[in-house]
Amino acid sequence: MAYRAGEAQAVENLDPVQAKQLEAEGFNIYYPQTAFLHQWMTDVNNPDSPFVDRRVREALEYAVDRETMAQGIGMGYYEALYQPAMKNQSVYDPSLIQRKYDPDKAKALLAEAGYPNGLKTTIVSDVRVRKDTLVAFQTYVKAAGFDATLDIADVARGVTLPLQGWKGILFPGFPVVGNFVNIAARFGVANDYISFYRPEGWQEKWDTILATVDDAERESLYKEMLKIMNVEASVTFYQGDYPLMAIDHDVVKGFELHSGGYSDIWYPEQVWLNE
Repeated sequence: MAYRAGEAQAVENLDPVQAKQLEAEGFNIYYPQTAFLHQWMTDVNNPDSPFVDRRVREALEYAVDRETMAQGIGMGYYEALYQPAMKNQSVYDPSLIQRKYDPDKAKALLAEAGYPNGLKTTIVSDVRVRKDTLVAFQTYVKAAGFDATLDIADVARGVTLPLQGWKGILFPGFPVVGNFVNIAARFGVANDYISFYRPEGWQEKWDTILATVDDAERESLYKEMLKIMNVEASVTFYQGDYPLMAIDHDVVKGFELHSGGYSDIWYPEQVWLNE
């Protein structure tokens, strides 16, 4: 309301519905090129988990209609993901597997893995998650044979779960920023997000990447790690988006919030208002 009234020159973290409304009214919507990547992961490091079998992890991927979720909830602003990168990022690999929505294939994979009647599991998330996204996810997986109950943690527990481990499906309430630094901080350290599948040599490969000083070599090795997550269905990236902003570029000059692909980075000395 303040932005509409001209009392502010920019507003961020718009919901897609709000962005559509403002855009229809003639306001400019700005997409900072800082990608937020949303993902889920399963408790493969729990030996009793059904997700130890890769077919079950793949079934979970086939169970979810990512395109419909991105378009319906994101209203055209979100991108359905099948790998840990958005299409405009340099590490995006068009050759990676796309396990697109196919509930019949999901059920067949569950049957092959020994669950012809489906299985029971838990979706663990926290209060920061979008409720419509979480409900859509739960609905899709249930239709494919995953009878999943919700376990919604407060923020404190949501932050400690990755460090302590979880059972079932972890559906983080907050996405990861889609750049090397943030991906490495979430998936490339040994003591965080400890329950997802890490094939042999996983940590050693990340340690090598983090010690690599040549940019081209580091990106090549980094893409190999992203490919492993895709092939093994160890971490499933289902949606990408940008922090939507409305900004009056006729008045606000030099304000590039979330610049360089990093969240919250901007340069106040470059910002000025055109009167």
